[in-house]
Amino acid sequence: MNKLNPFAAALLFLFVFFISAGPSPGAVEAEKAVQKKVKSFSLTRTLEESIRQLEKLGGVKIRVDWDAIEATGVKRKTKVLLKGSNTKLIEIIELMLVQVMEKGKPLGWFIQDDNLYLTTQVRILRRNVAPVRSIRRSKRPPRARSSARGVQELVFEGTGLASVIETLRHISGVNFFVNWRALETEGINRRTSITFRAKGISTARALDIVMNELNAEKDKFSSIYWVVDGGVVHISTGSVLETTMRTRVVDVADLLFVVPNFVGTRVQISTIGSQQGNSGGTSGSNFGSSFGSNSGSNFGSNSGSNSGGIYGNEGSNDQSSTSEEQSLPELRTRQEEKLINIIKNSIGQDMWEPNGKGSVMLFNKKLVITQSLLGWKLMERSGR
Repeated sequence: MNKLNPFAAALLFLFVFFISAGPSPGAVEAEKAVQKKVKSFSLTRTLEESIRQLEKLGGVKIRVDWDAIEATGVKRKTKVLLKGSNTKLIEIIELMLVQVMEKGKPLGWFIQDDNLYLTTQVRILRRNVAPVRSIRRSKRPPRARSSARGVQELVFEGTGLASVIETLRHISGVNFFVNWRALETEGINRRTSITFRAKGISTARALDIVMNELNAEKDKFSSIYWVVDGGVVHISTGSVLETTMRTRVVDVADLLFVVPNFVGTRVQISTIGSQQGNSGGTSGSNFGSSFGSNSGSNFGSNSGSNSGGIYGNEGSNDQSSTSEEQSLPELRTRQEEKLINIIKNSIGQDMWEPNGKGSVMLFNKKLVITQSLLGWKLMERSGR
């Protein structure tokens, strides 16, 4: 039996070493596969069935750590409702995981040996696998693409409120803060059921729909609102939002511009016909005699009663118009009062001093408005 040449054995060892130490071609292929865009997808079955469907769409093997995932409360038969088009496969997977995961127990994924693994974020960190990706650390898609070109349809059927909000957070890329303690005082919790379908709407409109479903038969203080404050979307009750005050300055110079009411000459239309009739009835010979005989008496008497002709009694008009006119300062004051009343009435007088906390004053053609977050939200809604 021939012995292996030591030199050949060394070359074989180095060849095997470099091949095993190099990058896994399968992993590279899997990375490319998850970045491909899916033209159209509709996930409306269980989580397990949806994962198999995504395998076929992306051509990548997906392995699921069911023991770790089910330990968080997510089951194989958990319902998935997700539709859209022109979306990367990995973004679809992340949206699906966000929709089904439990609050405070994020799920994640990583790629290894030509397989895409789904598990919990905690399990990923313990494995120390590179590259590591998770929902919370994944790159957020651009906001414009998410609203216009990303998931074009939202489908929620009996979905928990926490999952709905988390889905909207992930789609928009905006930070959310939910005051669950305040919501629970109004009988609303993380598992409150939300059902609606919408296509081609903004995140703001989707939040409006959710709030409308939660606020059936509630007054403005017990209702649930979403407001943007400090770059964060806050979701809380009206009574809690009423405790936080904000002051804003609004330039209203254009609204306070006053055009003076110039009073013109008053035309008496009724006198036009009678004067034309009188001038037509006077002939050549009569004109001279009439003028000679009546020049003294008639001219004097008519001048007093019909002075001005069709323009009426100009002296009396000037006197009455002067009494009706208002000075420019008075007109400006009246305009300012009207504007302030419009603002106050838009959300109710009870939101302003002395009954409420809000105040509004005019300074140098600018409105200085101090109002609660609830008041600002109500003003925003009244102006739509």
